[in-house]
Amino acid sequence: MNTLKNNLKALLAQEHLSENELARRTGISQQIINRMLSGANTNPKIGTLSPLAQYFSLSISELIGETEYFMQDLARTPFIDWRLLDQFTHHGQQLHNAPNHTFETCLRDPSMEPKFYSGSRLIFDLSKTPVSGDFVLLASHNASIVLRQFFIRKNTASSKCLNPSHPDYNLSQLPRDARCFATLLQVRSHQQPVLESPYSQL
Repeated sequence: MNTLKNNLKALLAQEHLSENELARRTGISQQIINRMLSGANTNPKIGTLSPLAQYFSLSISELIGETEYFMQDLARTPFIDWRLLDQFTHHGQQLHNAPNHTFETCLRDPSMEPKFYSGSRLIFDLSKTPVSGDFVLLASHNASIVLRQFFIRKNTASSKCLNPSHPDYNLSQLPRDARCFATLLQVRSHQQPVLESPYSQL
């Protein structure tokens, strides 16, 4: 069984992406993507796999099937409006009662473009300890929750956004009161605005 082919097909279906759109967003040619999807190319180069894995927030091992990745059951994942996340940081235990310690939200700012557009549907894990390079929700006493890429270098925790025009684009050390509130587990859609709705009761 070609696990890469099956995983890639499932990811495209999950995010409602065409081969052409995936090629545009990752810089991998549509012909190469098509060969992987058809099973004609079962051993692509690292330079091909890396942008695809990064786009879907997976490791290369997860993408090709050496390591199993977790496809979250979206129907059981509570949705919490982005604007309500701040109040939930003060009631973490309530969130940790969610199924599998996960919740879904809809990104409401452009600070992480072009990887995550405003309107992206993202699923976070409250129990997963982030490693360097992960995307996390950061909470602090004096600021609203933000999505940032997390890094640890020389035992120092830092973060940055991905939008070059944003003030937080440069890597900066995390404030003492900042904490990683949740770690990105899965991307449901990179650019799929949703209707305003109240969060699901936990």
